[in-house]
Amino acid sequence: DAIAMFRTVLAEGRSLIRQRNQIEARSIELLSGLTDYRLLTSIPGVSCTMPKGALYLFPRIDTAMYGIESDEQFVLDFLRAERVLLVHGTGFNLVTPDHFRIVTLPPEDTLIDALGRLERFLGRRRGAR
Repeated sequence: DAIAMFRTVLAEGRSLIRQRNQIEARSIELLSGLTDYRLLTSIPGVSCTMPKGALYLFPRIDTAMYGIESDEQFVLDFLRAERVLLVHGTGFNLVTPDHFRIVTLPPEDTLIDALGRLERFLGRRRGAR
């Protein structure tokens, strides 16, 4: 019967739309992690290994480029200037002060704002050298 066939096609169409929406939501979730990574690594003198499921990024910073002798002082200066908290790499038993940690749990727009603040802060710091 034509009505039964129409209902079946309609139900399958709704199922496909739900699946597409789930895939789209997952793609956005994955791309937000890539966005954070790309923004961070676009900053001169900052490099980072692509995270593999971690809830944080652990970038390396060119300490000579930015005149960093203490990563602890660096994160304190950044906190005071931009109101964004990072964790210094020596807090994770690294010997050299050339890493810091960023947690990636906040919403994407918050992370984009924080990384923009980091880029501006580092630009000012580099310009002052």
